[in-house]
Amino acid sequence: MAVFSLVTPSFNQASYLRAAIESVRRQQGAVLEHDVRDGGSADLSVEILRSYGDSLRWRSEPDGGQVRAINAGLQALTGEYCGYLNSDDIVLPGALAAVTSAFAANPQVDVVYGDAWFIGPQGERTRAYPTVPYDFDTLVQHCFICQPAAFWRRSVHTRWGWFDPECDNTFDYEFWLRIASKGARFLHLTQALAESREHSETKTQRQRRSIFSEIRRMELRH
Repeated sequence: MAVFSLVTPSFNQASYLRAAIESVRRQQGAVLEHDVRDGGSADLSVEILRSYGDSLRWRSEPDGGQVRAINAGLQALTGEYCGYLNSDDIVLPGALAAVTSAFAANPQVDVVYGDAWFIGPQGERTRAYPTVPYDFDTLVQHCFICQPAAFWRRSVHTRWGWFDPECDNTFDYEFWLRIASKGARFLHLTQALAESREHSETKTQRQRRSIFSEIRRMELRH
């Protein structure tokens, strides 16, 4: 059975970290490597990580930021399929089994992404993520792929590289645009695979002006 490599970058996210880890541990129907990369948190994150003993792969140290932590985590793992789950997001039950089946049934596909929900600080669902069937021209206009609901073959990195640390706020969107422009093939599953949490400390909320500036540069580049 194919193996998933899943990385969770985290920094001072103790309020949400355990829920993210538990959502991964509940996955069935897939072989999974999970690596939590904590950037040296000063809250209770390390205590939460230690509570899992030897059953969880993790480290806590300065890591150069979210993008470098994800790249390093994925490079240290070996699974055929890759993904990352931020420490304030959730992967839904059955997600990895569904993605495994989709990749097996569609060997020509490089990226599988599904539907998703936005959730609030307490985990309450607030609205559906505006996911649509794949179309490159639409992707250039706006990112309709919900990152925690997206998974890709390791061969994508071999062919087209890793996440770009220069795109600190929008590196996932840059990655989709870059590989799509090079010919990567995407498949949309009409099944909810993840929940994306909205709260006051997310990058989206804190750095909106720089995010829009990065998006415009990416659109022009790709």
